[in-house]
Amino acid sequence: MIRLLIKSFSLLILFFILITSCSLENINETDLFVNQQQLNNAFTTLSNVQGMKSIVVSQGDSIVKEQYFNSSGPNVAHDVRSVTKTVTALLIGIAIDKGFISSVEDEIGNYLSPIAGNISPDKSALKIKHLLTMSSGLEWYEWGNYGSNTNNEYNNWWYSSDQITYLLNRNFTYSPGTHFNYNSAGSHLLSIIVAQSTGMDTESFAKQFLFEPLGITFQSWRKDKRGYNNGAAGLFITPYDMQKIGNLLLYKGLYKYKRVVSEKWIDEMTRFHISTRNANSFANGYGYQTWLWNKDVNSYFDAMGYGGQFILVVPAKRLVITATCDISSSSTADSNWYTIMSTIHSSIIPSFR
Repeated sequence: MIRLLIKSFSLLILFFILITSCSLENINETDLFVNQQQLNNAFTTLSNVQGMKSIVVSQGDSIVKEQYFNSSGPNVAHDVRSVTKTVTALLIGIAIDKGFISSVEDEIGNYLSPIAGNISPDKSALKIKHLLTMSSGLEWYEWGNYGSNTNNEYNNWWYSSDQITYLLNRNFTYSPGTHFNYNSAGSHLLSIIVAQSTGMDTESFAKQFLFEPLGITFQSWRKDKRGYNNGAAGLFITPYDMQKIGNLLLYKGLYKYKRVVSEKWIDEMTRFHISTRNANSFANGYGYQTWLWNKDVNSYFDAMGYGGQFILVVPAKRLVITATCDISSSSTADSNWYTIMSTIHSSIIPSFR
C-alpha cells in the first residue's frame, strides 16, 4: 500500500513537472513543425520590400527567425503608426481593471466635457465602446486615402487647431454601434479618456502600468496641441517591444507569470464586435482597436499601421509576428503594406503546422 502511494505521488510530481515545463518561459520553437524553406522564402520576399526595417517571428517565447534591414535592429525604435491604437486599447483595459473607468458603457461626455466645451447631448452620449470599435457613426473618411498628400482626413485632423473638437463638431452619418468606419480621431479620444480618468498623462500611465511591467524602455510618443498623447499613432517602440506586446496578447494579459491586464479584457479586445465591411482584405472583423481574421484555420488578430507596421498573433500556433517598414515615402506605403501583410498571411503563417 505504501509503495503504491509512493508510486502514485511520484507520478503526480512527474505530471506536474511536465505541465509546468510548458510555461511561458519554456515553450520551444520545435514544438510545432516549421517548413523552414517556406519561411526562408518569405523572408527573401520581404527583404526586397523598399524600406523594409524588420521582421521577427516567434513561437511561444522563442524567436524562430528575425531579420533587420536598412540600419534597423531589435532595439531600434520605430514610429509604429496605427499599432499605437492597440496599445491605447490596452491602456483603456488597464484603466478599467484598476477602477479609473467603470466600463466601456461609460459615456464619453463624462470624461471629455470638462475640456471640450459644449458637447451636444447626442455626442456626449457616445460610449467608450463605440470609439473602441470604430463605430461612433460620426462623419469621417480616412480609410482608402490614408497617406495621400491631398484630401487626407487624418492630416486635416492632426494639423487642425484643435484635435478634440475637430471630430466632435462632425455630424452623425450612422447610428452609433451600427457601422464600422476607420477613425483615428476617435482613437485619440481614447487616449484623452485615459488621461482624464487617471489624472496622469497617457504616456506616464503607460510607463507605470504597461511598459515597465513588460520591460519596455519608453522612447517617444507624439502629442497633440493640447499636450495629449496621440491615441491613434506616433508611438515609437522597438521590434522586441512589439514582440513583448504580442506575447502579452497571446497569453491573455500575462507577461512572465505576472498579470498586466485582465484576461477578460484581452478576450474582449480580440473577439468579433463588428464587421469591417470589406475595408481590409486581411480582416473580416474588428475588436477593440484590433483587426480580426477568422475565415480559416489560421485565424489571427493584429495591430497594423500605415506603411507596413504589424503585431500579428496566431493563437492556435502560438505565433507572434512583428514587422516594421519605412514610412517616409507615401508613394510606396500602400504597396509595402500589402506585400508585407500578404506575405505574412499566405507564406509565414502557413509555414507552421
